[in-house]
Amino acid sequence: MRPAALPDSQRENFANLLLEEMAREQEEEGVSPDEAFLRVALKTHGFDPDEGHQTDGGYDCGFDFVNVTQEETSIFQAKSLGYGSKLPIDAKFDASYLNDLRRIIDVIRDLDHIPREANSGVTDALTSMRTEINRRALAPAAQIAIDGDGPDVLDQQPEYRINIYFFGLGRGFTSQAEEEFTKIESVRPIRYGRVLLTISVHHVFIDDLLSIKWQQRNVDWRDKLGRKRDEIQLNIVGDAILVGKSAVFFAPAYDLVQAYEDFGYQIFEPNVRCELKESKVNQAIKSTVQTREGRREFQHLNNGITLICTGWGKKQNAGRVSALQIRKPGVVNGLQTVKSLHDAFRRLSQDEQIDFKENCLVLCRVHQEGAVKRPEQLVKATNNQNPMKARNLRSNDPEQIAFERLFSNINWFYERKQGAWDAFKADHRAWRGLNGKRPEHFHVSGKLYRVVDNDQVAQNWLAFIGFSTEAINEKKTIFDKDEYYSLIFLKRTIRHGFDYDFKLTMDSKVWNETEAGSPRPEAMLVAYLCREAADHLALGRRENRDLSIARLSLETRSRDEQDRALDTDPEYQKQKILRGMLTLFSEFVGFVMFRSLDKKFHENVGKLLNIGTLKSVTGAYDFTSLTSKHRNRTFDKNDIIIILYLAFEHCISQLYESNWLRGYNDAPVKNKYIYSTRTRRQLLEELIELDKRFSRTEWVRDWADGFNESKGVFAFVREVVLEQTRRAGR
Repeated sequence: MRPAALPDSQRENFANLLLEEMAREQEEEGVSPDEAFLRVALKTHGFDPDEGHQTDGGYDCGFDFVNVTQEETSIFQAKSLGYGSKLPIDAKFDASYLNDLRRIIDVIRDLDHIPREANSGVTDALTSMRTEINRRALAPAAQIAIDGDGPDVLDQQPEYRINIYFFGLGRGFTSQAEEEFTKIESVRPIRYGRVLLTISVHHVFIDDLLSIKWQQRNVDWRDKLGRKRDEIQLNIVGDAILVGKSAVFFAPAYDLVQAYEDFGYQIFEPNVRCELKESKVNQAIKSTVQTREGRREFQHLNNGITLICTGWGKKQNAGRVSALQIRKPGVVNGLQTVKSLHDAFRRLSQDEQIDFKENCLVLCRVHQEGAVKRPEQLVKATNNQNPMKARNLRSNDPEQIAFERLFSNINWFYERKQGAWDAFKADHRAWRGLNGKRPEHFHVSGKLYRVVDNDQVAQNWLAFIGFSTEAINEKKTIFDKDEYYSLIFLKRTIRHGFDYDFKLTMDSKVWNETEAGSPRPEAMLVAYLCREAADHLALGRRENRDLSIARLSLETRSRDEQDRALDTDPEYQKQKILRGMLTLFSEFVGFVMFRSLDKKFHENVGKLLNIGTLKSVTGAYDFTSLTSKHRNRTFDKNDIIIILYLAFEHCISQLYESNWLRGYNDAPVKNKYIYSTRTRRQLLEELIELDKRFSRTEWVRDWADGFNESKGVFAFVREVVLEQTRRAGR
C-alpha cells in the first residue's frame, strides 16, 4: 500500500518542514546535505542513525546504513539529486541510480566472501548479519520458494528477512528506472546454509516521507486530503459483546491500518506515551504478521487494543451488528500494535497484503464516553504490553501538562513522558501543549539543549525538601505511589525533612502540615541543578585516584602499593565518600534554604537560579565556569552554590574525623549507611554548629567571608537571596 499523496498546498508546507529538519541535522551533527537526508529519513522510519552500522563512504559497496536485529536486517541506500533552499520535489531518478541496489544484492548472495575492498563499517555490518543468520539456523522452519537455477521448489528451512530501502530525495523513478526497479524487487529468496534469506526491496521518495510526517503531526479531525472526518469503521468478525457503552469484538487488522493511514497520530491523541521505536515487542508484532501462519495466529498472540470514543453507530447485516462507525476514536492501549501493523503491512507484497486483509484479526475493546468515570485510569490499567514507566502513565495528568508549560517559560523543556523531547524536536508544531515554542527556545549550542526529565526533577525535589533516602530507594515508585506523587507535585511542605526526623511514614506530621499548591518550577529546577552541580564538583573515581597518586608521589609504585597507601589517606577517602553523597547535597542545600527563608522558602528559593555561577549553569547548561572557579578558588563571596558545596565538604570532613567513620567502615552496604537517618542528621547538625560558630566569632576560610560578615550561614544566604529579590523588583 503506497501512502496517498498530500494535496499540493500541504505537500509544499511539509516539504519545508522536512527541509528545516535536514538543515538542523546538518548544523547539529556537522554532516553533509546528503548525510543529513539519510539521517532524517532513518529517523522518520523509526531508526536511530547513531546506532546500528554507519557504512556510508568510500568502498561502501552500496551500503549507506545497516541495522541488524535477531529477526531481520535493514539495509539503506540514500540518493539525493541535490538541494538548496528548496527540495527537488518533482525530480526523478534514472536507472543509473539503481546500480548500488544491485551491488547490495550481489554481496548478500555471497556472504561468505565479503568484498576485500569493503570498508570497516560494511565488514562489521555483514559480519553481524551473518552471525544472526547462523543463529537463525536453530529456529523453526518456514516453507517457501527457493531461488535457484531450476524450477520453483518448496523446502522447509529457517527464515531470515532482509529489507533493502532506497531513499530517494525526489518524486520517483523515470519510466525506465521503474521497470528496472520492478526487476530488482522481484529477487527470489537466497539459501545461506540452512537459512532462507527472504529479501524485500522498497523505495521511499519525498511523498512517502511527507506522508509519514503528516501522520506524525496530524492533530485535527481531517484526513490526509484535508477533508473533515472524525469516524473510522471497525468491521466485526464473529460475534460481538455489546454491553451498555462498551463493546468487545475481533476486527480485521487492516481496519486499523487504514485508520492510521487516514488520520495518523490523531487516533492516538489520548495515549500517554510517544512512540517507542523498534522495541522488542514492536519487532515481534512485525515478525508475526510477515508470515501467513503468523497472521492467522495474531488474534491469539496479541493483547489487542483499547479505544475510547465519543460514540458509535451500528451497521446491521442479516440481523446482526456487522460493524461499528466509531466517532473520534482514541487509542489508549495499542499505539505500538497499530503502528507496527501499519508498517508491516506496507512491506508486504500485493498477494501477501490480500492475505493480511482476509486473515489477520485484532481483539478490540471500545468504550464510549461515560463507560468509565475516569478515562485516565483506563489508560493506566491497560497500557502494559510494552514496558511502561509509571511517569508515562501520569504524563497527561493536568499538573504534568502545566509543568511542561511552566518550565518552557523559563526556557527549559520538561520531559513529562518517555520520548517527548525527541518527538517535540522532530516536529514541534504537533506538540499542542507548547504552542509557539520551537526547539530553538531550548537550544544552547551544538547538540546541547536545556532538557530535564520529570523523573529526575521529582527525585531531586524529594531530596531537596528533606527525604533523600526515599528519593534514592523509592525512585521507581515516585510516580506510582500517590502519597509520594502528591507530596512532590501537588503540595508544598512547610518544613524540611530534618524537622520531621526524616520520617515519611504514614503517621508522619509532614502529611498534615503541607500546604495546597504545586511547587514553583524554578524551585524544582534548583533542586535538580544542585545535584548536577555536585556531580561536576565532586572528583570522579578515576580523577580522585590519579590526583591522589600524584599528590602522594606514588607514580612509580605497584598497583598493590598504591592501593595500600590510598586506603590510609584521609583526603582520598573523603573524596571517595563525597562521590557517593551527590543527592545528599541537594538535601543539604534544601535544609539551608528552609532555615534561611522560612515562610518565604517557596516564594524565593528559585532566585538561586540568578545568583553566581548557577546563573550560567541555568542559561548555558554549562558547568565549566562552576568547576573552574571551585578548583581555582576564584569564586565570588556571594556565589552561594559553590560556597555551600565547600561548607558541605567541611561538614563531611567533620563526619570523617568523628565516630561516624567507624560505622561507615563497618557498614556492609556503604550507600545505605550514607543515606541513613543517622548520617543525614549528623551532617545537618554539623551545619547547625557551623552556623553557630560564625555567629560567635570569625573563622578564616577562603569560602567563609560571607558567613563572617553576616555572622551565620543562614543569615548570609537569606541576605543574598533577598537582595536578589529586591533587585528583580526594581
